[in-house]
Amino acid sequence: MPIFARVLFLVLPLLWAGPVLAGHKKHGGLEVQDAFARATPGPVKNGAVYLTLKNDTMVDRRVVSAETTRAEKAELHTHIMENDIARMRRVDHVAAPKHGEAKFQPGGNHIMLMGLHGPLKMGEEFPLALILDGGTRVETTVAVIKPGGTKAHAGHGNMSPGSHGKKSSAGMEEVMVHRISQKGVHEMLGKVILMTTDHGLNLTPALKGLTPGPHAFHIHSNPDCGPGTKDSKPVAGLAAGGHLDLPGHAHGHGMKPEGDLPELLVNGMGHAMQPVTVKTLTLEQVRGRALMIHDSPEAKGGGGARVACGVIPG
Repeated sequence: MPIFARVLFLVLPLLWAGPVLAGHKKHGGLEVQDAFARATPGPVKNGAVYLTLKNDTMVDRRVVSAETTRAEKAELHTHIMENDIARMRRVDHVAAPKHGEAKFQPGGNHIMLMGLHGPLKMGEEFPLALILDGGTRVETTVAVIKPGGTKAHAGHGNMSPGSHGKKSSAGMEEVMVHRISQKGVHEMLGKVILMTTDHGLNLTPALKGLTPGPHAFHIHSNPDCGPGTKDSKPVAGLAAGGHLDLPGHAHGHGMKPEGDLPELLVNGMGHAMQPVTVKTLTLEQVRGRALMIHDSPEAKGGGGARVACGVIPG
């Protein structure tokens, strides 16, 4: 092969990546697919974006940052396991190998939106740009879906008809937990990772801002953390309904509904990090439900007031 031809062969893939790229079209072998964010409740200031960046070039690339006008800043984050505790960490890049893809999905890498300019509303769309090494910008449109959802809707922004978002790995889901009151849903307290294991359903919390001590911890029937009305008065988290009680499961004297979990233990700093495991439930049975934290131990009337809640993706 002539020397000039060899130079073109090596340089052309890099030149392709230079201009601004639209996520709904293939330019230079880079394409964003299935970009979505979940609607945020009330005055929550943070959100997350999930998507897949396909790299059909002959060059390894790296996503190094993200930008959007929808929030004050966007950061690359991931989840890691430390001593069986799931923790969220900022990362400086996410690899997009040649002829491969970079996945941003629940329970793994994701783009954290910090300082939202108003809540994310279902049906909304907003622009987002991925910044790659070398300054390449890959632009896309993010579709906002229902709270706890795991699929982007076909036809939104960069999605071609018939395409669907990716669920997180079959045996794992993340639940964003927020403080709640009779006025609605408030700031995020952290996350709980739900994972299928050989011993049952494992729930690993990474939460802060709770009152120290044991707290009643439940799965409730409805995927809604908002307030409801009882005796003409607003009640925090009442829209979540009662404890999950699966049909066809008989309960003898003293037996509890399936949604009653082991108590959540909060340390003296207000952090909950100790996992609990439930042998009688599977991840599929709790998808599309609410995860509820009460202000008191289980022994005190089922835990007392509902103080924190998250919707389990379904």
